[in-house]
Amino acid sequence: MKILILLFTIFNFLFIQNVYAQNNPKFQKIKWISLKKAVFLNNKYKKPFFLEFYAPYCDYCIQMDKKVFHKKKVKKIINNYFYPVKINIEGNKTVKFFNGKIYSKKLLSVKLNVMGTPTAIFYSSGFKKIFTLPGYWNEDDFILVARWIGKKKYKVESLRKYYKRGK
Repeated sequence: MKILILLFTIFNFLFIQNVYAQNNPKFQKIKWISLKKAVFLNNKYKKPFFLEFYAPYCDYCIQMDKKVFHKKKVKKIINNYFYPVKINIEGNKTVKFFNGKIYSKKLLSVKLNVMGTPTAIFYSSGFKKIFTLPGYWNEDDFILVARWIGKKKYKVESLRKYYKRGK
């Protein structure tokens, strides 16, 4: 009987920890999905796309992951406002792009003029390019751009005006 109570207590403790971790933004991650899944989800729930082009050996990509994409505010903004898709520019796997054409991930990055990594490209839910962020961006600047796009402020004012207005 004591073993059963002990097992029950341990199970409850682990369950509560798991629920806490799932609901606590500090422990959440950006929910990266495939481009195919993002397009599928967009058919039901319209959201802009956030395409992050990276290379596994890229130091600045690694820094973006560690210093920007793991920040609570960034994770919340990306998960709430966008369909986040990570694309390895060295990958030979194919993807079906918005225009219906199939490209290798490497060729897709060339077609989209990705000149280096990291490069983030934001697209509207209607598959129109909104903005490109080449290179490494610090947390505050990345949040500024992501909010400007996520809150659809890009439709009514320039990024410069949005920045000067105080976000």
